Amino acid sequence: MKKVLLLFSMIFFSLVIFAQDVKITIKMENEPIKSILNEIEKKSNYTFVYSSTLIDTKRNISLVADNEKLETVVAKLCTIAGLNYSFEGKRVVLTQKLTAKEPSKLESKQVQIKGKVIDDENQPLAGAYVFFKNDINVCGITDLDGHFSFSADENSVKGDALVVKYIGMKGVEIPYIGTTDYIINLEQDTRLLENVIVTGYQTISKERSAGSFSLVKGEVVQDKANISGSLIQSLEGQAAGLNVNIKSNGDEEFLIRGLTSINSNKQPLIVVDGVAVSQSVLNNMISNNDISTVTFLKDATAASIWGSRAANGVIVITTKTGKDTNRKVDVSYNGSYTYKGMPDYSYQNMMDPQMFIKTAKETFDPVAWPWDQINSGILNNEKPQVYRHEKILYDFNRGLITESQMNTELAKLAALNNRNQYEDYFMQPAFGTTHNVSLTGGGSFYKYYFSLGYENTGSNSRSATNKFMINSRQEFNFTSWLKVDLGINLGMTTGSNQVMPTGGLSTIPYMMFADDNGNPLSHSDLLFMDSFRLTKQQAGDINLDFIPLKDAVGSYNKSLVNNSRVNAGVNIKIIKGLTFDGRYYYQRGNGKNESYLSRDTWAVRNETAFFTQPKASSTTLPTFYLPTKGGNYDVIYSQSTDWTVRNQFSYENMFDNSKHQINALAGIELRASRDISTISRSKGYDPQLLTFQPYDEKLLAVTGITNPLLRNTTSGNNKLLTPSTQFGETEVRYLSMYSNVGYTFNNKYSINASVRVDQSNLFGTDKSVQFKPIWSTGFVWNLANENFMKEQNMFDRLMLRFSYGLAGNSPDPGKGGPYNVIRVITVGNTIFNNLGSGFEIEYPANTRLTWEQTRTINFGADFSILNNRVSGSLDVYNKYTTNLLANLDLASISGWSTTFANTGIMSNKGVELTVNSININNKDWKWSTNFSFSYNANKIVKLYDANTFFTIYKPNYEGFPANTLWAYKFAGLDDMGDPLTYNANGDLVKVSTAIDQNTKLGENKSIVNAGVMTPPFYGGLTNNIKYKDFELSFMFIYNLGHKMFNTSSNFSGRLTRNIDKDFDKRWRKIGDDTNIPSYAPNTALEIRRNTDFYFRGDINVLNASYVKLRDLSIAYSLPSNICNKLYTDKIKVRFQVTNLLTIAANKKGFDPEAHNLTNGSRYNKFGPSFSIGLTVNFK
Repeated sequence: MKKVLLLFSMIFFSLVIFAQDVKITIKMENEPIKSILNEIEKKSNYTFVYSSTLIDTKRNISLVADNEKLETVVAKLCTIAGLNYSFEGKRVVLTQKLTAKEPSKLESKQVQIKGKVIDDENQPLAGAYVFFKNDINVCGITDLDGHFSFSADENSVKGDALVVKYIGMKGVEIPYIGTTDYIINLEQDTRLLENVIVTGYQTISKERSAGSFSLVKGEVVQDKANISGSLIQSLEGQAAGLNVNIKSNGDEEFLIRGLTSINSNKQPLIVVDGVAVSQSVLNNMISNNDISTVTFLKDATAASIWGSRAANGVIVITTKTGKDTNRKVDVSYNGSYTYKGMPDYSYQNMMDPQMFIKTAKETFDPVAWPWDQINSGILNNEKPQVYRHEKILYDFNRGLITESQMNTELAKLAALNNRNQYEDYFMQPAFGTTHNVSLTGGGSFYKYYFSLGYENTGSNSRSATNKFMINSRQEFNFTSWLKVDLGINLGMTTGSNQVMPTGGLSTIPYMMFADDNGNPLSHSDLLFMDSFRLTKQQAGDINLDFIPLKDAVGSYNKSLVNNSRVNAGVNIKIIKGLTFDGRYYYQRGNGKNESYLSRDTWAVRNETAFFTQPKASSTTLPTFYLPTKGGNYDVIYSQSTDWTVRNQFSYENMFDNSKHQINALAGIELRASRDISTISRSKGYDPQLLTFQPYDEKLLAVTGITNPLLRNTTSGNNKLLTPSTQFGETEVRYLSMYSNVGYTFNNKYSINASVRVDQSNLFGTDKSVQFKPIWSTGFVWNLANENFMKEQNMFDRLMLRFSYGLAGNSPDPGKGGPYNVIRVITVGNTIFNNLGSGFEIEYPANTRLTWEQTRTINFGADFSILNNRVSGSLDVYNKYTTNLLANLDLASISGWSTTFANTGIMSNKGVELTVNSININNKDWKWSTNFSFSYNANKIVKLYDANTFFTIYKPNYEGFPANTLWAYKFAGLDDMGDPLTYNANGDLVKVSTAIDQNTKLGENKSIVNAGVMTPPFYGGLTNNIKYKDFELSFMFIYNLGHKMFNTSSNFSGRLTRNIDKDFDKRWRKIGDDTNIPSYAPNTALEIRRNTDFYFRGDINVLNASYVKLRDLSIAYSLPSNICNKLYTDKIKVRFQVTNLLTIAANKKGFDPEAHNLTNGSRYNKFGPSFSIGLTVNFK
């Protein structure tokens, strides 16, 4: 430690010495001292500090210096003016020289120290801490107008210095120069911004709050989100406690401090500019470039103010606002282009054509699948279906071709591979681009921030999304007591999805889509045998051919979503310390999704065939029950409305020379949201004429047709059960009252408390569950301000926190509540045959249904050392959730099999650590590091479940963590290649009925606990390095301690699709060294065994832990002289790469992020993504 301190000291003093080597040339004769000081300040970038009441700066003097050191020039000036000087960093302090007449000892007397503290926009800073460097007990705190005033002994403070500190601002140290009115300007310190907490209801100092918070700055979000395309993904690794799991389908699941629910909402509440919003609103209306800060509220004290929606944590997002630019307009541009490319198909581990044909020959079984049954179609709703490789093998088996001919024909198929054609015709490299232009400015009366954003993304499936976003934030300071803010967001998102061939895209590798000349090829033999198809075509006058490359011509799938939101606020200062705050929010969204399948699509023609009766003879016509012209047009209209009204009073004041600080608020909030959807389906639709053809919907739904051209069912009449119109509506309402109070004594001890009661239509009507209070309390001890810490030099900040309280999680809409939840039974249901629509109760009324309640205990410590070069926080928490929401099995005599109820208890215990360090900070080099570590241990303490039979398919079980991965205890293969496990006596068995039925886990011989699928350890390590105009940033993320399945080689039956290569390693005969079960040609043979003993056995459980170099960024800022020539303040170019390196703990090379952890299947795996970006700030 001494060596480190010595190194830092050497760096500091070298900077001071270097700075004072600045040379000055000046020639000023008979000029005021103030003018000479101003000139030196311009040429040296140093600032003079002095008392204008003690030093006459209007007096004229002369000063001449020719390329002399700054210190020499200052010495000359002070000799001439009769002053003393001293260098304090970048400041030069001037004081009067004592004359011989001045006594060496002055009579002790009290003096008043007063002044005002303002920010870089000349706005007052309330709550700034002002004290003398050598006696922190001589101090004061600024009031709401930024003023401070306190008394001090004149002899004691002479020669001392005033120190001013404010959360989020750089502290200053100013020599005491008398009883003048100090005007002290503080600059923003981005390193300390995380100490200012925005909860959505108030903005408070972290030093006065017992809550557990994490903060991510907007520029971090902006750079990372522009390449990942997701705000949530950009937060990964940035905050302790946040776990982002990139799911196999590309979506993300994000949790704060573990899983607190099983069947209800699991994700945190999202708040934007003080109002709760849905994730879809966030994605469609808020540009990543407009985000200022993201704050995570993690414990009860932090989050309980949000009531019954806060048990999963709260993510509070603030967007950028205007600033005082003295009426100058600041214009900025930020844009990027990202190339994600194509997925790595080899990762799927699928068979190549040669292995596929080899496997087809080995698995061909004409006994299990007799030709007569295949040819008659009795195995496929009377539609004969045989694949090309099967047809060759059947022809040989039936003696129609020789073995040589068979091998020749199969070799032709093995020489074909459709993968390149699949990618050429149906895929494209994924990409994304963003552009954002913003204007900001204003003055003391009016401030504004406007931005226009555009985002365009293209997926591998050739879908395209375009987003247009307009953002406006305005602030009006009408008077000293009245402020109004207005935020307006407009968003439009258009989408276009490729319509894939409606007959399906075969994965059989030899099925080419076009010949060598590019002519489209038919795949109809994948659906019907040609002889059958031709017969049906003639009988029904319907073309049943299927050509994938022509199938979707004229079809489309597109969407349009328009969103608008208005967020207005008013702040009224009533009396000193008491203010009224109103927040009024309205959001409206309208969506339209259109899907049109033309008459040329196989799906429309095939559906028509289902409801067509063939010709009675060659001279008659078929009978059509659906239109024979036009296509199928489906349109979904959606509308969302959300409004919030909040009125609250806040009180903040200080007493007894700022020794006592009180802040409190109380308010009432009304919120409602409504989602309406309408689905309309038309047949015989003409997109040019905008007309459709009628049909007898009731006949087709209730009676159906006999003797159809093609069957869509195994028995009975063909029926059309999809209604032409469907409606849906969901409404959620809340009425809430809340209060929060905080008290700080002597800037050392703080107490926080909050309470909130919610009433909602999601709860039952029983008085015990409505207006049920959610509350929290906490205590903060600011040790750094204690007198006994005065002499220590290690800690710049040291705080201990404790909090305890409750938070809630509401039931999902439509799952239960005070009234029966009913659903419509369509006309096709036999219960209401000939009676029209009917209803049935889906969930019976539950008047005692309430929200999930999470009790959280949190111990925390915040620290900073070495002049804030190293800072961080440590939290230990215990979350205990009661009233878990889930489907509960009911006794049959109740009339229902299940209901939605409060049915369990869950706990989460964990530790979080965040460490930030400034490793190097000098003129040319800057290097900072951020490290976050999180550990979460989850456990289902109690689960009231009538189904006591234990199964591996049930991830949630009492006494174990949620999302536990259960596996059969694999015991090898028998002499038939069938997988084995153990029964209750420890004997080998191979059928499910013989396994151990013991539900007491730990004693079950058949089923074992293989681990959890949610990582208990996770976090990130980020380094930011800057050298002059170059910047380098890289971030590693890690998820450790979880498990996943690998079961991708499962296959039985006919070979109708491509399968995993590992199937070729299967058991074939006694003595084979393998664990992959033998092949069973049909389900009748599968009855003898349970292949899940292997595929979901512990032998296939893999370690899912991984570390990734998630982000690598290099940036360069053009020199200022070039920027000036281009009329800009800043031009920055950046290059980013994501997922450049993956270190996975499993030995098979699987990427857990491209893997279904539950069933072991693999999904698209991408290589690194590359992005280039540009930021320009115009003059």
